[in-house]
Amino acid sequence: LRKFDLPRFTAGLALSLSVNGVPDYQSVKRIAAGVAEILKDSDDTKCPLYLTLDLDIAKSLGGILKDEFKVARDIIAVDGIEVGDLDYIDIGECLGITEVIPVTVKSLMFPTTHAD
Repeated sequence: LRKFDLPRFTAGLALSLSVNGVPDYQSVKRIAAGVAEILKDSDDTKCPLYLTLDLDIAKSLGGILKDEFKVARDIIAVDGIEVGDLDYIDIGECLGITEVIPVTVKSLMFPTTHAD
């Protein structure tokens, strides 16, 4: 949030996390504690939390946020997704009972010119 001069987490934002190493319960719980801290000052507690993660920990992280940190808002956590700064994420509806969610990542590309 600080990087983009945002005073608090707000509607329309997603948290995208890159996790290093092999996660275990304690490391996922530390990540959940950080996410819960960010959410405590958010401006719309009814807005869902959108999380993207590069490693396969979305279900575990969402469960810890709900069960141990008592995050009341809906959590849409998707793993296996890598995004960069200012990327747009389109998250579709859940496909039946499979818990599969279609995701499209749109990256902003700025033209560059090369001086001769």
